Formats: sequence, structure tokens, C-alpha cells
Amino acid sequence: MKEHNKKLLDFIKQYISDNGYAPSYTEMMNGTGEKSKNGIFRKLNDLEEGGFILRSSGKSRALVVNSNH
Repeated sequence: MKEHNKKLLDFIKQYISDNGYAPSYTEMMNGTGEKSKNGIFRKLNDLEEGGFILRSSGKSRALVVNSNH
């Protein structure tokens, strides 16, 4: 896994652990230092394709970390 994707995944895991729900794109940007929502979107696509997360389309904050990874 690419280091920037791992940074995002670690942030998501910690955020869900702390808050009980997934972070927004803006919160992910702020938490990882990413400069654009498009960058977050691309990293989330990479994580989803790698089987690290699951997303539901059309739902805000609908993101689940795959516990098998």
C-alpha cells in the first residue's frame, strides 16, 4: 500500500474509533494534509479497490473499514 493511502486509512480508522462514524471529505483533507477533495476521492478509490474499505454510493459518510486488512 502506498504511504499516502496508509496515512488516510489510519486517519479514517482513528476517526471512526473516536467518533463512531466516518469522517467527511473535508475532515479527511484536514486530518491528512491533502490539498483537494479530488485527491481524497482518488485515495479512497485506491483503498476500495484494494479491499481496505467499503463505500455506499449516494450516502454521506458511508464508509466502512474492512477488518480483514
